[in-house]
Amino acid sequence: MKVACPGCHSVYNVKDELVPVSGIRTKCPKCSEFITIVPEPSEVSSPEADYGHTMILFNPLPAQEDDQLKEVKSGVSGEPRIIPGLKVAVEETDGYSRGKRYAIVKPVTIIGRSKSEILLDDPEVSRRHATIEVYGEKVIIKDLGSTNGTFLNGLGIKMAFVNDGDVVQVGNTTLKVRFS
Repeated sequence: MKVACPGCHSVYNVKDELVPVSGIRTKCPKCSEFITIVPEPSEVSSPEADYGHTMILFNPLPAQEDDQLKEVKSGVSGEPRIIPGLKVAVEETDGYSRGKRYAIVKPVTIIGRSKSEILLDDPEVSRRHATIEVYGEKVIIKDLGSTNGTFLNGLGIKMAFVNDGDVVQVGNTTLKVRFS
């Protein structure tokens, strides 16, 4: 569906299936103005339609957030730990340091603009934006209350499991997760 920001008038594509029947409130990526998106039953979107940029919904709904947290917390136990044989890395596929690869060598690795193990030169990234936590063979990403949110495969998350090949977006930087 086509959505326009009331603040800066930017026009975005939003996948109909990502908008709940009750609607959603999100922020414009350009001006941070709140946009309320309510699906219209008569609206039919064409996959060929191109209205400009594609909007990624900013935050999960409270119910989705609770489900995310419950699922992840129930799937990990104990303290974060690196096990021999599993190598985790992230590669910057889009951003100011495209192509740079970061090995995850600590059980808890902070992604941010300063005082972080993965230091990103991106003004849209918070100082301490997110963490990648390794619990043996399970890896999770957790948003640290960042200003612009953390996205996993295009969806806003607070905490979620990460798999090989998943794409994480923080600010204007895109990171691809690799396991070996």
